[in-house]
Order: sequence, then C-alpha cells, then structure tokens
Amino acid sequence: SSRVSKILRDVQLVLFLLLLTVWSVHFVLQQSQLDPNDRIMILKASTTMSNNSNKDRQPPQGFIHSDITYGHVHMAKTAGTEINGMLASRFERVCGHKGNSYDLYQSQLRRQEKTAEERSDSIAKLYPKYHRARVPQPILKEVGYEDCDYISQEEKWTVWPDIMDNFKMEIHVPCRDPIQHLMSQCHSKGATFDCDAAMNKNLKAEVEKCFVFINRFSQELRTNNNNSSSTSTTTTTTFKCFDPIPLERYMDYMSTKLQPRKKPFDYIRVSKPRNKETECIWDHPKLLERVKNVLLKTDYYQFCDECTGSENDLYYDYDNTHDDALM
Repeated sequence: SSRVSKILRDVQLVLFLLLLTVWSVHFVLQQSQLDPNDRIMILKASTTMSNNSNKDRQPPQGFIHSDITYGHVHMAKTAGTEINGMLASRFERVCGHKGNSYDLYQSQLRRQEKTAEERSDSIAKLYPKYHRARVPQPILKEVGYEDCDYISQEEKWTVWPDIMDNFKMEIHVPCRDPIQHLMSQCHSKGATFDCDAAMNKNLKAEVEKCFVFINRFSQELRTNNNNSSSTSTTTTTTFKCFDPIPLERYMDYMSTKLQPRKKPFDYIRVSKPRNKETECIWDHPKLLERVKNVLLKTDYYQFCDECTGSENDLYYDYDNTHDDALM
C-alpha cells in the first residue's frame, strides 16, 4: 500500500506541474496580445502585491525629515509671538520661547476657556510670569532641541552659537519696513518719538530710546559661522530674511517645510494696534531719511537692508500675493 501511495503522490505532482505549465503558456499568450501600457499596469499590480506581502518587514512610509533645522530670530515687534505660536499650533516639532508643538494645545484651550489656570500651569509655579505659552530659557535648554524641526528664540543673539554648532541650520530673520518697525517699538514701550528733538537735538538718542531688544541679532552670528573651526557639513548655517507681514504668507511658505500636526488648532492672537495718525515722523520726509540712516548703523537693520530683495530673501522666487498691511 505504501508503494501505491507513493505512485499516487508522483502522479499528483506530475499533474500539478502540467497544469502550471499550461497556465504559464496561456498567460504568456495573453500578454503578447496586450497593449504595452497594460503589461506595465499588470507589472505594477504584481509589485504592489509583493510589497504588501512584505509590509511587516518594511518601515512605514511617512514624513521625511529634512536635514535642515529651521531657526527664527524673534525680533521684537515683528509678529514673532504669533509666528512661533501659529507654527506650533499647525505643525509638529516646533520649539520656542512662545510655545512648543508638544504641549501648546492644552495651554491654548485653557486660554480660550479663560480658566483660572490659564497662566498658572506647572511652569508658572516654578517660574513666575512664565507659562507653557511663554517658556523660560532654562526649560527650553533642559528639554533640548534634538527633536526640533523649527526653533524660535527671543533671547540675545549669543544664545544661537551653541544651537548652531549641533545642527545644519537655516535661520530666518524677520525684516519689516525699518521706519514702521521703529514706530511699532515706540508704541510697545509707550514712548513718543519727538520730531522736534530729533531734528534739533540728538537724533540718535531719539531713535535708540525706542529700541526693544535690538541685540537679538548681530552680524557676529554670520561672522562666527563663517569662521567656525568646525569642518562638518552637518552644522553649517545660512541666514535668510523675510517680511513677516502678512503672517499667512510665511505660514504658507513653512507649510512646505514642516509636518502638519495630527490635531491642528487655532492660535489665539493678541495684539494692540497703534495709532499711526499720532506719529509725527510721517510729515517729515527728510527726517525719515535721516532716521533710516541711523538705523542702518545697527547690525540688524544693516542685515535687513542687504538681504531684502536679494537671493537670500525667502520670497525672492516665491509667487504669492503680498498684503502691505502692517501691524
């Protein structure tokens, strides 16, 4: 009986091979009659099935990280709070003094609901006047920037070199119209720009009394970067400028660089518009030019003047409608 069983198995194998050969010949004949494009589609379908069968052995395909970490120099009165907050509310791995992607949602929810805990979260208990939407520097340093795709800083420029040494970076410096920016700083400080004093006394002093943390940028950042002893191509830094107004233009630009959040939300913006009609400087064209010349003696305004409209301007080749409305 064992001999009979062996013969039956051999017969079954021969029949199977015969059927497989017939099917193969039939398939080849069909393929020869197909349009070349149809054969390509069948090949793609076959490849897809093969890939699906191996999906447990392959990493899932998703967001591909850039080798560049983006930086943002938060210059006062350039919509920096909104830039940091809006990016963190829309994209992953945004890190900054005015909010981080990973914990800003609940902070904004408390703010929206105007709860008693709005500004008394666990950070506020350790650092008075700070909270999760205004993060103190020690917390930012403690957490680190290793998993950040975008870093916003509103500290003195000296905070950047240590960060730049660890990443290949593209740092974005906001550049508004210089006179508009100066007037916004005056408004922020509650200072009145005295045109008579500016024309007849000390113009430089009248300009500088309005400055708000103008030392957040320095040309030394670029000099130190160029003179860095590091030969690594993974820690080089480039500097770009951009007009922060309107905000949505920059959001649109960065949407091509950053990964969208799983659950985006609306960032609550708070701003106090200034009354431009009370600003005397607009009635004195010659004074405008003199003030601009004073501003251009500072590192920040000098950089903006050189960069705006150049190839280092983020919008140099960027086709988008630019609303000239200023904050």
